[in-house]
Amino acid sequence: MSTLELSAHGAESARPVLVAFALAPTGSPAARREAIAQAVAAWCMANGASGTANGEDGLARVYADLHLRACAAAGNQPDPASPGATIALGHRLLALHASVPRPWPIMRIDMIDPDFSARRPKLLLRPQPAWGTLRVDGETLIGGIPSVAWQHDVGGEPLLAWAIARAKAEAEAFAKDAFIDHLARLCRIAVETVAVVRTS
Repeated sequence: MSTLELSAHGAESARPVLVAFALAPTGSPAARREAIAQAVAAWCMANGASGTANGEDGLARVYADLHLRACAAAGNQPDPASPGATIALGHRLLALHASVPRPWPIMRIDMIDPDFSARRPKLLLRPQPAWGTLRVDGETLIGGIPSVAWQHDVGGEPLLAWAIARAKAEAEAFAKDAFIDHLARLCRIAVETVAVVRTS
């Protein structure tokens, strides 16, 4: 299947593939790669492209194609010049996304009021991309989030916006420290993904 044929499908249909690695941020590389492969296979099946992602090169080509399409939809990057370049990009993205990234060096500021330490602070999750910050709750602010992390598109939505919306939807089970660690790792992935795609 060519890039043109893959690009005919809406950007949103690719989101499950583009965020598959993010659902298990600290899973083993093999588990993360398998999650990506399953998401790609499901996307191919749902979009009438069964068998397209067979083999390592097929998986890499479809994975790169979906990332390139997401970037193009966001107005960022044209397709690589050749099918070989697309496959090479896919292998680089798979290696990056299957790895367990080290966290981006974000800054956590806790403003704890000792008079209210027994209460759980209200979950806010208010992003301020222009300032590179995220107000987690009434006590905690995260800073130093790179602007490119806010811009990395995954199927019509920035990766961090997707992660924040997911955390809000699961507010009852929200674990602040785990979320902040996850956010820092997603920042690293977003920055490195954009760098890989731009140099393809």
